[in-house]
This record gives sequence, C-alpha cells and structure tokens, in this order.
Amino acid sequence: MKNNTYKHIPLIISDYIDDTSLLNKCDGLIINSKVFSTFNGNTFASYELFAIIKRIKEHHKKVFINVNRIIPEDEIDKFKKCILDIIDSVDYLIYSDISILNILDKKYYDKLIYDSKTLICNKEELNVIPTNAFISQVLSASEIKEFASSEKKYALDCFGYLEMMYSRRPLLSLVMPRGKTKTNTLYTLKEETRKETYKIFETKRQKNNYGTFIYYDSVYVLFKELKEISDNISFIRLNSMFLTNIIDKIITIYRRYLQDIESDSLDNYKEEFYYAKINSILENNHLSLTRGFLDQESVLLKEDRDE
Repeated sequence: MKNNTYKHIPLIISDYIDDTSLLNKCDGLIINSKVFSTFNGNTFASYELFAIIKRIKEHHKKVFINVNRIIPEDEIDKFKKCILDIIDSVDYLIYSDISILNILDKKYYDKLIYDSKTLICNKEELNVIPTNAFISQVLSASEIKEFASSEKKYALDCFGYLEMMYSRRPLLSLVMPRGKTKTNTLYTLKEETRKETYKIFETKRQKNNYGTFIYYDSVYVLFKELKEISDNISFIRLNSMFLTNIIDKIITIYRRYLQDIESDSLDNYKEEFYYAKINSILENNHLSLTRGFLDQESVLLKEDRDE
C-alpha cells in the first residue's frame, strides 16, 4: 500500500546561463553577479539584472541573486547600492559576507541564504546565523534531519564541482612563468607526490582579480540520498559551473526523481535507472562521478561506519 501522506519536496535551483535556462525544469534560477559573485561561469552586470529577473518571473520561477564574494572595504558602498537596488525584486539573495547584515533591515533576513566557504555543519551553528543557509554536504542523514526543527530554510549542494580551496590571490600567475597561464581558464592540477588530480581556475574580471579556486576533479552527485532527507531541506542546488552543456538534462532527471519521491512511486528499479542516466551523461562527456564527499560510499552511510 502506498503512503499518501503529503511529502515536502525541496525546490530545485540552478544557474541562469542564458534564456535557454528559462525552459529548464527547475523551480528557481540563480543570477550570478559579475562583480559580486565568485561563480566561474556566466555572470551578469548590475544593469542586466532587472531584465533577467522579469523574464524569470514570467516563467513562474523563483529568482535568486548570487553575491557570494567577500567584499573589500573600498567596494562596500558599491555593494550596498547593488543590494538595496535589487532586494525588493528577488525571492532570495545568496551571500557570504556578513557585512550584508548591516546593510539590510532585519525584515529582509528571510530572503537571505548564507553560503559560507566552510558551510554550516550543525543546527547550533545554523541558529547563530540569523538567516537561511547552505549546510554541509558531509553531514549524515541523522544530522540533516536535526535541522528540521529549525524555523529557517536551508539548502544543500547536490550536483557539480565542489570547491576545495579559495584564495583571493592569483596563485597560478605567481608560480608559473610569465605568459604561461591564462586567467579564466580551467586547468588540471596534480601534486608531485600524489596520484589525485584537481581542477584549478584563476579568475580575473575587469580590474579586479578575484583569486584562485581549486575544485575536486570529479563531479559531486548527491542523488539517491534525497529519498531519505528530502523532507528536511528547502532547496537543492545543481551547480552548472563548467557543466553548462549538460545541466538541463541533469535537472530533468532530478525533477523526475523528486516527483517519484513525492508520489511515493519510487522503487529500486526506477532509482537505479535515474542514477545510471546521470552516470551515463557524465561518462559521455568524459567526466567522473563522486558519490559522497571524498568517498565512493554514500555520505549517509557514515553513521553506520562509525558504529
């Protein structure tokens, strides 16, 4: 007998790449700020935002603005103007710099989603942050379920390249011979004494150098685990960075999977079928997949390993 109890299903959010993103089967689109986000994909200037917001709303999707840079002091006034101009027009704003809490009235805090570099790892930490927040992917199922008693909304990264390290310095340019590296180009990094490889990207926009990012080499996929924790999170983010050519297919698979969870019609065959489709898409694009965090075993099984 099927369980007809209503299930809460998280909203799927992904990046606005261009107007083709409006047709994706996601619930919300993230517009990444050219000046104030660290997103290494399609980004947009402040003057472009309102027109994009209008088009997203016309397609009945939630609007998210990503301004997750740490803002230097000489850019605070520019940052403040951008935030105050846009906040009433969007559903949510993704931030990392706590200074935004001094810019906005508390009535806007329910629109904010904190996206720290280290991420939130327990409910007590979340309660210190006065806004909604992204939580860490390394948590176990039981730990994620503890967040359910919080009145705040929280989000979880479920697909994409995970950031291993971020520096505000141009590290590639510092260590490589002059002229041998290009900014805004994705390279593969390999340590001399280890077999692992990583993705490294030095970004520079306009006159400001926003630093160097190192990502894990494999694409992170948290998928089957959603069956257990979907009631306990508000948003799942599918990150399109360096994956724009496949993200619409990935969104479609996640959408169908969540719909089957909601209707309680998900059996083992369907689950394996959806997961195999994701894996096939990655393999066809010469990409490798990592389940869990630095581990081939599901993160949600780690409490079993600890017993």
